[in-house]
Amino acid sequence: MEYIATKFELPAHWVGADIKSKAKISEYLHYHHTHLRNGYGAFFKTFFADLENPNVDTELQAIEDALKHIETHSLKNSKLIGGDEVSIADLQICAELNQSAAGRLLHDLFDFPKTAVLMSEVSKLPGFKVVFKELTEFSESLPPVKSAQVTIRGNREI
Repeated sequence: MEYIATKFELPAHWVGADIKSKAKISEYLHYHHTHLRNGYGAFFKTFFADLENPNVDTELQAIEDALKHIETHSLKNSKLIGGDEVSIADLQICAELNQSAAGRLLHDLFDFPKTAVLMSEVSKLPGFKVVFKELTEFSESLPPVKSAQVTIRGNREI
């Protein structure tokens, strides 16, 4: 995403308008794939794996730990990762959490208010509903959840 935004000379806010915002965005992108993304296995285990009672504690904990990091580090001094305008890092967070929400693994962000603001800002972008239309339709077609522990509500003990 960084390459595409740079190659096609998109507005600077997507990758950071200054060196500090570029560093924050890049830092989050490197963090994302080994932290928040690790929670996606919960969706697969819950709906597609042939398991009677899937154990998704590890994956849900990965999502919750990542949300705590985003709240206390990535969004510590700004409403979005790179400042006041949406960046590609914010898109990554929003896409990941929308997938978790569509899979009924994330019911709200009550304990993560800064992340909720980020999600709200990204959802205001033109085309947001179009991009997530198929995910929403897919979510509506899913069978009931097979596991009793498939929600993140913050401060959850394992």
